[in-house]
Amino acid sequence: MAFDPADEWFRRPDVWSGVVLGAWVAAESFGPSLMPRTTLDQALVSGASAATGFAVGNATYGLIGREVELRDQPVAFGAALAAALTAKLVLAHSAPHSLPAATLRAMAGGLAGGSAACGAVALVRNAERPGVTAGVLGSLGAAAGSVVLFRSIRDQVARRDDIDPPPPRPLPAVAQSATVAALLAAVVNGYRRSGQAMTRVLRRRLGLSPAICEVGGRTAATMAWAAVITAFADTFVRGMELYDRVMDPGYDTPPDTPACSAGPGSAVSFSRTGRQGRRFLLNRPSPDDIHSVMGAPARAEPVRVFVGYDAARTPEDRVALALRELERAGAFDRSILVVGCPAGTGYVNTVPFETVDYLALGDAAGVAVQYERLPSLLALHRTGVGGEHVRLLLAGIRDALAQRPPSRRPRVMLYGESLGAWAGQNAFLHRGLRGLDEFGVQRALFVGTPYYSGWLHEVLDGREVPPGSVMEVASALALRSLSPAQRGALRVVLLTHDNDPVRKLNLDLLVQRPDWLSHQRPPTVPARQRFRPMITAFQTIVDTANATHQVPGVFRATGHDYRLDVPAVVREVFELPAPTPAQWERLMAKLQAEEASRAARFQLPQKGGGADGERQVSGRRGPAGSPSTARRTWRSPRLGAGPGPARP
Repeated sequence: MAFDPADEWFRRPDVWSGVVLGAWVAAESFGPSLMPRTTLDQALVSGASAATGFAVGNATYGLIGREVELRDQPVAFGAALAAALTAKLVLAHSAPHSLPAATLRAMAGGLAGGSAACGAVALVRNAERPGVTAGVLGSLGAAAGSVVLFRSIRDQVARRDDIDPPPPRPLPAVAQSATVAALLAAVVNGYRRSGQAMTRVLRRRLGLSPAICEVGGRTAATMAWAAVITAFADTFVRGMELYDRVMDPGYDTPPDTPACSAGPGSAVSFSRTGRQGRRFLLNRPSPDDIHSVMGAPARAEPVRVFVGYDAARTPEDRVALALRELERAGAFDRSILVVGCPAGTGYVNTVPFETVDYLALGDAAGVAVQYERLPSLLALHRTGVGGEHVRLLLAGIRDALAQRPPSRRPRVMLYGESLGAWAGQNAFLHRGLRGLDEFGVQRALFVGTPYYSGWLHEVLDGREVPPGSVMEVASALALRSLSPAQRGALRVVLLTHDNDPVRKLNLDLLVQRPDWLSHQRPPTVPARQRFRPMITAFQTIVDTANATHQVPGVFRATGHDYRLDVPAVVREVFELPAPTPAQWERLMAKLQAEEASRAARFQLPQKGGGADGERQVSGRRGPAGSPSTARRTWRSPRLGAGPGPARP
């Protein structure tokens, strides 16, 4: 046997093999990805990557070197390295797009890296002067790792805007990465040792065979860990459900107009609309706001209807209440009715609804029904329920409008963003565009749809979808170039940024290089980002969390932040009246100022914050974005970010 597993950990070659590979993988993980990362973000990515590298290096030594004599180990690991590289090369040419082949390539790459790390450890152990050899190899590895690390951070810095968070600091990031990796290793080791402890207890208490005791011990330990994790998860979920009832500053007074749910004459209780429902109802322009921005008097008061999760017990009851509210508030008398698809917490981005309210001079209505009270990550399994709510609501609106003459029916539009887009699309799953026709939806706009929406892939693959009826665009520019015939055929628009990690994140990233990391990649995807099995998945997971972090009052078009694009795309898709450049500039400034003002309600006053606050409100004093990233922030229409020319 090459070593005794009972040795102290710092004497074991399998441990050192894992440390060597984990350190190199951690350095590789500093490379740029879709979104900027902070020091803590980088520590999470590098820590998870280091733990994975440690496990692969450790397992490789156990697989190959455990039963090989010490003097033969360099040859054995060298042969394994050559075989792994050969297999990886053959698989890359024989089946480049096959997921099973990609899995085998990733395994071959892991074996190659593990064999290289184990071979280095074996060389040290076979050397006449192990200390000197270890020092030389360690110095060379540290130098190479430092070059990779600092070059990667430089690439990250080159892609940042001034309003992005500060880039990772090398030394703190490395130290925190080691801490994260150690914590992950401690959890895994704790799980393994708990299984061993349970096995010993069963053997002593029951006297069963070793094999039965081992299976029983591991099963008991797994059940105990699962019970603890479930208890923590249930506690968190209950806390989030209670958080939905919190009254935020500035959103603690019910609407004073009958045009809103929870206002005078409404059957909806303000306390049961939820945090996001109260924001949806109160983030609404008044007729005076419309007059000041558009320079023309409002034709009507915008209608907002929201039914919270706690307002009724069943989807049918919630939708029935929403339909009564729409009738009561006069929503069916408006010229356009936008149906919103909430995300997991009930969140509905009000920027598109406010845009419609302004451009339609108040002759508009918006409605949404909440189906869950959890963050989107915990509500993924509820998108089917969300689709059911949307389907019932659209069916009820269709039936209500059928009682009216065509001239008195509003145009029905559908809007969904992020998880809300997924939930809204589930209303039409396996029906393509037939669902839109069935429910009388004229057009739908889905923003930042997650990868795993089944309907998304159905329509993009062209299954039972008329040509030109579905478009996926990155901005309004593609829509402005459509001919009248093309515009008439359009039914669904998917607004997707090329660097939106929510659209990219999927399990295949663990082993397979995606198309957006090929040689022909979009300009917003870093040119120096390289695919690495597991590492790319860890980076994209952290990017997904960061993509939703937005600077209030500064509209941008990058990642999962669509605030800069949404107003113009909404105008094009919903075919709203074209504003003048001056009106558009006032509208964009008003939307950003309102958002900054609302966000300021939740913050304590800061010394010297006036200048920063002014920059955030207008957005035009902030940076315009780096040309290398093609990210955009709001500028005046005269600088090319306006609504585009008016259509005849």
